[in-house]
Amino acid sequence: AYPELEEKQAMILKLIAVEEESFSRTIDQGTQLLDEIIAKSSGSVISGEDAFKLNDTYGFPIDLTKEIAAEHHMTVDEETFCKQMQEQKGRARAARKNAGADAWAGESNLLEGIPETEFLGYTEKAVQAKVLAIVKDGKCTQSATADDKIDLVLDKTAFYGESGGQVGDTGVIRADDVVLKV
Repeated sequence: AYPELEEKQAMILKLIAVEEESFSRTIDQGTQLLDEIIAKSSGSVISGEDAFKLNDTYGFPIDLTKEIAAEHHMTVDEETFCKQMQEQKGRARAARKNAGADAWAGESNLLEGIPETEFLGYTEKAVQAKVLAIVKDGKCTQSATADDKIDLVLDKTAFYGESGGQVGDTGVIRADDVVLKV
């Protein structure tokens, strides 16, 4: 049913091995840091701040933090952890929202009359698109040079518009002999 999986089996297995190794390093580093936190603790509760830092900065799963804490007859301040997670999600959401806003600041009618971009990222990896507008320094322009930072408005796209550097947020746009990094 999925012949591409067979064709790319070696690459898939290599990617899995790389991810497993990376996760193993994350767990080893997080366990070492958690052991230090436990050793320095004078009480029976691991602070929500410490649990959050382990999770947010080092990628150490909260479930594993709670499990190791329990082995040491400790608990995790989950209320503070959850509060900090919500605050971080809010900061990330605001950062994503504002990341593209700078190009459009002060120009509320900049794209007036330009149709909305059709998003095809759920079904397509690449699409043939037409450039509807080029925005540079908050203004529409007809051209750009190699080092310019620009925003393109396309009639359709497979790129995710408001995410955080994930695979679907990056790629290239090709036109004739021009390649643009997204």
